[in-house]
Amino acid sequence: MLVVKKLNNEKIGVFCNYSDSYIKRFHEMETAYFVNNDSVKLWIFNIKEFKVFEEKFKGEILYSTPKFAITGEEPESFSSFYKSIKKYDIPHLKLEPFNYQKFGINFMIDRLYNKGFVLNSDDVGLGKTAQSLFVAKYLQQNENAERILVVCKKDLKTQWKEEGIEKFTNLSSIILKSITKEKRKEIYKEYLDTNTNILIVNYELILFDFEELKEMKFDTIIIDEVHKIAQRTGEKKKLFKKLIKESVRFPIFLTGTPVQSKPEDLFAIFDLANMKTLGKWKDFNQKYIREEFRRVKNRSYKTKVGIKNIDELQRIVKPFLIRRTVLEVDKDMPEILPPKIMKSPLDSTQMEITDTIDEINKKLMKEIDSLEKKYEDKKDNNVFLELEQKKGMAKGLGAAKQALANDPNLFKMSTSKFMRFVIGKNIPDDYFCSPKTTLTCNQVDDIVSDGKKVIIFSKYKTSVMFLQKILKDKKYNIPSVIYHGELNDEERDAVIKKFRFSNDINTLIGTDAMAEGLNIPEGNYIIHYDLPFHNSTMIQRNGRARRANSTKKHIFVHYMISKNSIDEQMLLKIRKQNNLASNLIDANKNERKVLKEVSNS
Repeated sequence: MLVVKKLNNEKIGVFCNYSDSYIKRFHEMETAYFVNNDSVKLWIFNIKEFKVFEEKFKGEILYSTPKFAITGEEPESFSSFYKSIKKYDIPHLKLEPFNYQKFGINFMIDRLYNKGFVLNSDDVGLGKTAQSLFVAKYLQQNENAERILVVCKKDLKTQWKEEGIEKFTNLSSIILKSITKEKRKEIYKEYLDTNTNILIVNYELILFDFEELKEMKFDTIIIDEVHKIAQRTGEKKKLFKKLIKESVRFPIFLTGTPVQSKPEDLFAIFDLANMKTLGKWKDFNQKYIREEFRRVKNRSYKTKVGIKNIDELQRIVKPFLIRRTVLEVDKDMPEILPPKIMKSPLDSTQMEITDTIDEINKKLMKEIDSLEKKYEDKKDNNVFLELEQKKGMAKGLGAAKQALANDPNLFKMSTSKFMRFVIGKNIPDDYFCSPKTTLTCNQVDDIVSDGKKVIIFSKYKTSVMFLQKILKDKKYNIPSVIYHGELNDEERDAVIKKFRFSNDINTLIGTDAMAEGLNIPEGNYIIHYDLPFHNSTMIQRNGRARRANSTKKHIFVHYMISKNSIDEQMLLKIRKQNNLASNLIDANKNERKVLKEVSNS
């Protein structure tokens, strides 16, 4: 993957994955040279040679600095396409949509009529739910599309009903909550007998009740956070694809983050909608994914190193999706300020654990290498099973590295004997917490002491529970509520309401189960105790507080980073992923100008 950035001194910097093909082409340029030091690894060349660079890497370039800011040329634009969107008779409902939402509604209706499918990828907080419900109501009135299926995360079903359907429309709805087949059949019967408009279900239901859902012949399906099921493979994706193909007239997909980390994410969404636009997976992979063969110790393997034909891919997907950020709308929404990166050193206990993990990793790599050679010589099933076990242990070291970066106490709390007694064996009994935890808690103390509310995210439930325990300690005496995937629907709803509406609880700590769909505008401070695996999750995390109904002016974001740890690697990774997503789906300069004009007129 090639990411281009204009440097301060008439130089262009290019960050990229290792690739023999890339290296060969850079060596053919007159001014290109490679910089490799502790802080950065990139190719640099003179801006005067940019045209040569473009020719050599045509269709493979992602721009961190906008292209027009480098070349001065006007970018190719979909501006005329946006201006051509027809205006429809949007139904009058309980609340009037904002002007930018009206354009979104018109766009969605137009694409359903002309393309048979639409993807609303508006930025988090701009009201994709409201727009989709206005579209569903329009289709009910004009196309007799009476039966509507809403598919969302389990913990968002109540929010869809109370803060979406009942707030904006007069459409009737039923939430499918029962876990027994017999009870679910009763709810299905009630839905049909009472001519209820909307049935709200969670993603997993398709695995158990596909035939029942198919028989109901829904006219419209709205899939919220569609990236959760739009994977290239998987049983849920397969069944939803079949349901849409066999019985749905109007598929509406919603996600503010359609590109999670790779271009294949877009293919999966289009494939779910039964769109043949991007061809079959084999064709897509060959046309848009750059792969190379690598050879290590007499073994060859194929690896993905980047993307190609980006401009063509953009031209194909943009007519199906609408994507606005806060820059294209006139609605006053909180500005997410640039993240404040708060770094803390590793203490002596963490350094000792680092050495332990490194020793274990070296030993595992030698064992894996030996087992791979043994398995190549003799395809023995016992050797294969041992090899897979060792690979699993090596993968588990990634979680150990994150626990190390967060706080050594997490090893003591782990359910894994390996984590507790091997990696965490030398943690002192009187160890209180890591520098990173101390910095986090001090930051929380400053925020809540000022009467503000703060949301803290971590990838792991153990970290969430540990932070609550430390904040409760007499040193801080800060009450908090926690949110994670093991809570049931009622418990999750209670946690969010307590944080939002109680004056006594100003701290909410949660895993990424809390990262999508929830409406939490009261908290305008967000602390990332650790960074997520994907930049899209970071966007979703920050989006919980940045809502259209927020009264805040700014969202303050903090990244908690332990120096010389996996945290620094994760920070670099999510920055690269952000460049991919913005280049594939975000509007360019001209499109942004036109989108702002048509969205707010």
